[in-house]
Amino acid sequence: MISLSKSSSVITLWVQEPSFSNSSGTISFEGIVPNPGFTGSGKVLTATFKVLKQGSARVSFANASVLANDGNGTEIGNGGTDASYSLIASTVETPPQNVKPQNVKTPVTKQSEPNAAPLSNAVVIQSSTHPDQTHWYNATEATFEWENPTDVISVRLGAGTDAQGVPHTIYKPPSSQKIVSFGEGTSYFYQQVQTKAGLSAVARYKVQIDTTSPKPFSVVVAQGTAPSQSAATFSTTDALSGIDHYEVVVNDRIALTLTPEDVQKPVTLPPASRGTTRLRVFAYDKAGNVAYAETTYTSFGAPIEIQSPFFINNYLLLLLTGLLVVALILSVIRSLYLQWKLKQVRTAIAEEIEALNDIKKERDLTAEEKRIMKKLW
Repeated sequence: MISLSKSSSVITLWVQEPSFSNSSGTISFEGIVPNPGFTGSGKVLTATFKVLKQGSARVSFANASVLANDGNGTEIGNGGTDASYSLIASTVETPPQNVKPQNVKTPVTKQSEPNAAPLSNAVVIQSSTHPDQTHWYNATEATFEWENPTDVISVRLGAGTDAQGVPHTIYKPPSSQKIVSFGEGTSYFYQQVQTKAGLSAVARYKVQIDTTSPKPFSVVVAQGTAPSQSAATFSTTDALSGIDHYEVVVNDRIALTLTPEDVQKPVTLPPASRGTTRLRVFAYDKAGNVAYAETTYTSFGAPIEIQSPFFINNYLLLLLTGLLVVALILSVIRSLYLQWKLKQVRTAIAEEIEALNDIKKERDLTAEEKRIMKKLW
């Protein structure tokens, strides 16, 4: 084993940094992918081996586990699949005698740009892996492409940390693509074209690499007596690209996304379910590397929002409506009572008249009886 590379790995948070031991013949690592997790196929590690002799080699997983990002850590792996490799010596072609090699490194004693022909401008360099020269990336391997002029004879390529550097490695026939591995920090890719008119101006492309996670940190919760009073204090730094943002995860749900300026004072935590609450804070740098800290605290639960009943919010309207209904009912009762009473009076009058008529048939009515009958009629 020569080296391990995390470049372009789907894992962004390493619980155990990748390491290897040639004496025991093992590779060890443990990592996670923060929310929302990862779905699909991707690269975890790149291991580079040095072949010592011809034969066969076997790579197997001694203790492999893949857990789902479902809140329960459900095992979804199959334990890993072994692989066997046949190691065969390659055939090396001996270059013809008295032939000048195509790739020539020109020794340079002074870092100066060769004389450029004014008729040939610098070409435009593009990168499919690092497309924005102002951004930071955690992939150390960069691919560059450019379009050569039709009369190109050769190209000169190079890379370094000097913003005014020049290329010195000649490629003939000319290439139009180059893959370069960079270290951390700010680096540059240099390109220059040789045509019949002479050398072009030097084209330069800036690449910013940061593969180191932000510094470890801790999160402290100051608990209040109400849900809106719990606050968390946390902060960290990143030496190269700087902190881009924080994610606050409460019980496996992203509750807040904060800028470095937002965490300069205690962060009020959103209400959570009553009981023990798990709090995790993820710090992302500008290259996408992440560090996290977690703790638990007791939550008093979300505030209970008491909805006032309708009759409380509209008591005056209901009171007036009730009074009108009562008045209407009383009016109806009074009307029915009067009708009943009138009927009783009419019945009594009719009976009195009938009695006087019966007396009249037997004898003459007295003066008083005549007065009463007249009044009744």
